[in-house]
Amino acid sequence: MLIAQPNHDNYNVQGSCLVSKSDQYTKLLRRQIRKNFGGIENVPEELLPFLDVINDSYDHYEQNHRMLQNTVEVSSLELTESNEQLLSETKRQQLILQALKNSIRDLSSGEVEGDDENDVLSIIDILHGEIQSRKIAESQIQLSEIKYRGIIENLSLGMIETNSEDLITKAYAQFIEMTGYSEEELVGKNPVEVFGSELMKSQIEKQRDLRKQGQASAYESLIKHKDGSDVWVLISAAPIKDHNGEVVGTIGLHFNITGRKSMESDLIQARENAEAALEARERFLANISHEIRTPMNAIIGMSGLLEETELTSTQEQYRSSIAKAGDNLLVIINDLLDLSKMSAGKFTVEKIPFEVAEVAEQVSQTVEFKTQEKGLFLNFDIDEGISPWLLGDPIRLNQILINLVGNAVKFTNKGGVTIGIHKTQELEESQKVIFSVTDTGTGIEKSKLKSIFESFVQEDDSTSRNFGGTGLGLSISSQLVSLFGGQLKVESEKGKGSKFFFEIELQKSEAPITAKSSEFTDYEAIKGMRILLVEDNEMNRVLANAVLQKWELKVDEAVNGQIAVDMLSSKEYDMVLMDMQMPVLDGIGATKAIRQELKLDIPVVALTANALQSETKKCLEAGMNAYVCKPYKPDELLKVIHLARMCSQASLYTAEHAYGALSAFHADREKQQELLKTIVESFEEEAAKFEEAVVEMDLVKATSHSHNLRPGIGIVGMESLKTCLEWFEISGIQRTDLFAQMNGVFISNVLKKALKKLKVVLASA
Repeated sequence: MLIAQPNHDNYNVQGSCLVSKSDQYTKLLRRQIRKNFGGIENVPEELLPFLDVINDSYDHYEQNHRMLQNTVEVSSLELTESNEQLLSETKRQQLILQALKNSIRDLSSGEVEGDDENDVLSIIDILHGEIQSRKIAESQIQLSEIKYRGIIENLSLGMIETNSEDLITKAYAQFIEMTGYSEEELVGKNPVEVFGSELMKSQIEKQRDLRKQGQASAYESLIKHKDGSDVWVLISAAPIKDHNGEVVGTIGLHFNITGRKSMESDLIQARENAEAALEARERFLANISHEIRTPMNAIIGMSGLLEETELTSTQEQYRSSIAKAGDNLLVIINDLLDLSKMSAGKFTVEKIPFEVAEVAEQVSQTVEFKTQEKGLFLNFDIDEGISPWLLGDPIRLNQILINLVGNAVKFTNKGGVTIGIHKTQELEESQKVIFSVTDTGTGIEKSKLKSIFESFVQEDDSTSRNFGGTGLGLSISSQLVSLFGGQLKVESEKGKGSKFFFEIELQKSEAPITAKSSEFTDYEAIKGMRILLVEDNEMNRVLANAVLQKWELKVDEAVNGQIAVDMLSSKEYDMVLMDMQMPVLDGIGATKAIRQELKLDIPVVALTANALQSETKKCLEAGMNAYVCKPYKPDELLKVIHLARMCSQASLYTAEHAYGALSAFHADREKQQELLKTIVESFEEEAAKFEEAVVEMDLVKATSHSHNLRPGIGIVGMESLKTCLEWFEISGIQRTDLFAQMNGVFISNVLKKALKKLKVVLASA
């Protein structure tokens, strides 16, 4: 067996060892050599270079493979990282897209339009459109802000804004000018700390609460200018709210009203001065009225007493002259008082039923003597188509006509005067009536016609010397006609007479409730009454004593209010006749002492020489029951004494009186009680309405309720109170001040006492 010897060419030396070249080949090549040649030793020598080339190829392949593996491994790691980054970026982009879509919804309340709601370009387009719209809106808002800020500045409105902590965040130009502070001095400050006055400090808490409640308000306040001066402002404040409706601050508009406040202060001062002047004038008129009427009361009263005595013809002529002079003087005083009340705006006309024919009759009775004395005719031309009853003020209408007729008679020496009353228009509920007074007298120059109705104006300076008078009659008549809603006019020609006329509209009326007339000649009813006469004027005491003693009344005298109070504290009287102006203690003070200190319910009647309405109010407030105005006629005083007597008798009413009177209607006590209960219920209702009407000075309503009260009062036997109501109705219809004012209050108080007694009687049954 041949053993092949190692061929050293097939071996490489590696150190001191021989390494088979086959081991240097790759595994794959070695496997192929073993398979095809059985080993490296069997490989022909000439193939060995080829194998080396193949081995190199394998080596290169393996190196490339290993490189590829390494590359794949690296790429795989990079891809994984890239995928993770891509997922993260995708999520981020989705969040951005969602945020963009939410922004679109916030901007336009719309959704993304297009095929793909995630289309960024669609979103960008929408956002671009919305941003453009928002820019346009913001531009419009800025223009509006500039516009309205300009308006506010032109209106001189100072504006500031504050936050929820009441600190100024913005101050505008007009406010800066208004307060004298710069914007830097104001921003971040509390307005109260900077320029708040004590008034503003007291207001701010209330205003802060209103603002927290979301309420706006307007109020006046006083702020301090930087120089320390006062600035009055009208503040219009409103809350500032965020998009959630929460109040986050306040905006305030300030209008400088310092000038207006100064004007108001001046006006207040002027008004106070005017009121003081009016009050002084009223006091002056009251004093003048008192000083003149007090002696006139004695003059007219004494002339009346003289008339009742036996006089010679000469004495009667003197007495008559005194009486006429007194009456003329009284007319002048009344004219002055009327003029004063008109200028003070305290003069009104009534609306009560009256007959035109009755007014004409009263005018005739008043002026007839004067026309007969001058030999003049007095004719009436009254339209038969005028309603029998109209609503108006017959007293003032009578005053107008008497003034006009008196004037006509004064300036007419030949011929006479004609009074015309004609209907000019018939309406559904009223009539238009023209009143005229035509004379054949001296007439008036055309140049004087425009000024003829002015106060104290007469045609010429010689008029007062030739005819007398003050020139007030026409002025007062003109103003009275105005109160009726008409205008007094005149047509006249010098030497051919004059015609004064006016047209007024009067409501139609039904005939009023009538009450039986009563003559106050029942002296027996008042005989023996104890009267305390409080009067400081000796002449008036003599006059009053003469009248009262003629009626057999017991009279004590007091020369001032304090003496009267002392006398009443130790002696009983049935009535007090109280003068108003007296030394030591006047009538008002004495009456208050009688009511508050002595606690007396005695009737107190004012004897006042002051005919002003304010005097009546003082009398009522002091606790007086009635009044008689000086100069008074004896029958007026007699009426008041009768009234006081009967009201006193009403206060003595008892259960025996009630059931004694009711027995005439029912013998059964139970039915008497039922009837009494019905009467009491009706009495209470009508008495309340009567009192209300008296307080409101509505004589028509008062007389109506008085009429409704009388039947029930008669049934329960209160005859004296029934008579008082009858007299009140008469006075209400005639509109006499005696009963129409204070006596209504007097009767109302008596009604309350009577009602209280009836309730006691009913409860004790």
